Amino acid sequence: MIHGVQNNAMAEIALALAMGFFSIMVLALVSMGSGFAPETDVTDQAAGVRVQDSASADPHTQPTAPDVQVTAEELVIYHAGQYLDADLNPIDPASLAGRENMVLAVDGNLSMAEALKAREGVPIANLTIAPLDSRWQNALKEKKP
Repeated sequence: MIHGVQNNAMAEIALALAMGFFSIMVLALVSMGSGFAPETDVTDQAAGVRVQDSASADPHTQPTAPDVQVTAEELVIYHAGQYLDADLNPIDPASLAGRENMVLAVDGNLSMAEALKAREGVPIANLTIAPLDSRWQNALKEKKP
């Protein structure tokens, strides 16, 4: 005796939906990070920065920015609405036209809009924006009249 043909169809639909949701979950888990990760450290050739594999990194350490050496001729500081050179003397950003690989140092608390406005004021195509470290911030506070 066959009872409830309609119940069997509903059970098959529920099973198909469960299999579909399971397949989507497995696909999402695989795409979120169980892919191949190199075991050795690699060097980013363009930046000359040594990059450590995140799987072998200590999870309790904070990432640090690489120490980049910038010469005084390559540095422009944007502070309190004006551009300064490495000696903290005001400069005209138009005088920097034609230079390459300059660094624009800004206060780390500066808003993104103001940082982009400062970037637009310097007529250099390859300009890197970097935050001022504590030494520069202290020097700027001491220079304030």
